[in-house]
Amino acid sequence: MEQFLAEPATIIYRLDPFSPANKRALHLSLDPTNAISHFIDIGNGANDETMRFPILDERKHALYCRNFYRLSPSLTIKANGELATCRLSNAGEGYGNLHEQRLVDILNHFDDAFVYRLHADRRLEEYLPLVDWTLFGEAFTHLCTLRSIVTLLARKMREQSVEFSDLAGIQRVNREVALLTGHLSR
Repeated sequence: MEQFLAEPATIIYRLDPFSPANKRALHLSLDPTNAISHFIDIGNGANDETMRFPILDERKHALYCRNFYRLSPSLTIKANGELATCRLSNAGEGYGNLHEQRLVDILNHFDDAFVYRLHADRRLEEYLPLVDWTLFGEAFTHLCTLRSIVTLLARKMREQSVEFSDLAGIQRVNREVALLTGHLSR
């Protein structure tokens, strides 16, 4: 993993390529302005007792990832044809589907997409209290897991027209998301 992070750090910060890989990787990992994660957990890592980010009830936590609301080198075409900016996003949190629209049309209307607006307008906190912690756990080893869960929850609620007051609908959507992320088995 150190070598994986050391290489982009060398390029980004013009570091000496012969300096220790762990020092170059640490430089990148500690930079709050980078979009490269040093540890990624998506799935059942909520039960990992060794590294934990507690879920905070304040608006200042790092719930937002700029990959969701900017075109970046991490633009990915999913197997289902969905165009996304995050390799962790699955189940259609993208910006459009290449089976339904041309790539140029998706890119020209990138900032109209629900996912873009959700993250750019910093609306994830509206959906965070709706997450069923009994399904997903109380803490995650990486915030990418929580971002993916909340994004999926918001998107599915919108697609299914589930209102914030519909507790049964919210519970149903939470279970659907937990199945998609692997937190719950069928």
